[in-house]
Amino acid sequence: RASFVRKVSPAASDPFAVPPGRPEIYHAVRVAFDNRSPADVTFQPGNVVLIADRKTQEFAVDLTDLYRLAAGGDADPQGLIENVAPLIFDSSTMIPKGRMIERLLVFGPLPAKWRELQLHFSFLQIGSETHTVSFTFHRQPLRG
Repeated sequence: RASFVRKVSPAASDPFAVPPGRPEIYHAVRVAFDNRSPADVTFQPGNVVLIADRKTQEFAVDLTDLYRLAAGGDADPQGLIENVAPLIFDSSTMIPKGRMIERLLVFGPLPAKWRELQLHFSFLQIGSETHTVSFTFHRQPLRG
């Protein structure tokens, strides 16, 4: 995530970084669309759901959510939005044919002991056709 932030905005710091000793507040997933279809693609980030082991559903955080959180705390809400907007998928995004776009989808913290996550993309519009795509991730212990 930090390398992606530096790629998009070299002078920016990672707005989703966890301060040392603090729990994770956000979990970001880097998503890239490489549209090699003969038609434009429309992506609705509000239709993406992260489903954990317990079948809990978490929708992606958008700029409105981040603004509300910042306004209730010590942060400058408008400054936060200006820094984060180029980094995340927020609203309907059109990917023209032959083009690529890459941004983050941001969710709340992951469950502490998750074993499987599913990232479910509903209503991915390719030309006049609508598609649904799911990606499943499994946690595996690393053996030293």
